[in-house]
Amino acid sequence: MRTPLRDRLIPKGRTIYFNEEAHKYTNELGIPYTSTTTVIKNYEVKKDFEGIAKACEKIGQNPRHPKYEHYKGKTWKQLLAKWEDTTKTACEFGTEKHSYLEQAVKNANGYNRNGNGYIDDKIATLDEIIAKHNYGRITIEDFRNTGIDIKYPEIFNIIVGLTKAGYYIYAEIGVYDDAYGISGLIDILCINHKTLEFIILDWKTNKAPIKFESGHYEKLPDGRLDLDKWKSTNDKMQYPINDLDDSTGNHYALQLSTYAYLVTTFGYTFKGIILCHIRPIEQKFLNREDWKEVVEVYKFPYLEQQVKLMMNHFMMNNREQQTKLLLC
Repeated sequence: MRTPLRDRLIPKGRTIYFNEEAHKYTNELGIPYTSTTTVIKNYEVKKDFEGIAKACEKIGQNPRHPKYEHYKGKTWKQLLAKWEDTTKTACEFGTEKHSYLEQAVKNANGYNRNGNGYIDDKIATLDEIIAKHNYGRITIEDFRNTGIDIKYPEIFNIIVGLTKAGYYIYAEIGVYDDAYGISGLIDILCINHKTLEFIILDWKTNKAPIKFESGHYEKLPDGRLDLDKWKSTNDKMQYPINDLDDSTGNHYALQLSTYAYLVTTFGYTFKGIILCHIRPIEQKFLNREDWKEVVEVYKFPYLEQQVKLMMNHFMMNNREQQTKLLLC
């Protein structure tokens, strides 16, 4: 006799709290989890920005160097400050666009937020969805009422298509696992309760197109990206996932694949990862507010084997935390 699909689901019974501003997850006993993004950063290449800035300062003192105009007359400290300001501007753009989408879905679960607008509350997890399918669900009308169908029709059309295919759409759903001591928050989780298949839908916001090759785009003297000039670096992620290039694409793929793997530990079956990249098209002499946008849609790879290697390695190096979670 075949086991009913629903009997394959595995509730874990934890209550998870998320302090978004501090980016900290804890359970009902106050025991912390490590966020998925924090875990992944442990395996990224550590860049020596001070050393890079000092090298660029020397370039700016050599008129014969092809990149002299980029750095002339600037000290390494000035260059670091400029890079930090550029990063801050990019983060502000990303936060602004991400927040728009976040605001559009945040009321689905009614999370409490602090004075700065960050979640500081118990979050919904797959335990609640297993118990009650409609918990935290968002309908097409909910998305339409926020104006996403007008502002980001590419994203809205994906959601419509998933809904027609039998998927329920959930916003800001927590996933976690005590054995690994890891937790995360999925922006949009799509579940077909008849087949128990799921798809993760996410969005990212940064200036450069997503690349899975390690390296970076060169910059023009005025600071804009030169999308015609790509410099490969051959940097690899740290052991045991050093088969992957240290790249923006793989960072995103690892994050979303980790979420996906954690969802499978509740008994659901992986179907796909969709990432929508909201990217500004920089235009010279225009303010940042006037930049045009493009939405690029990617079907992302599921890096299941690399995620398992990474999480097992992380677990072996964080035994104390895992022991607390498994014993409580």
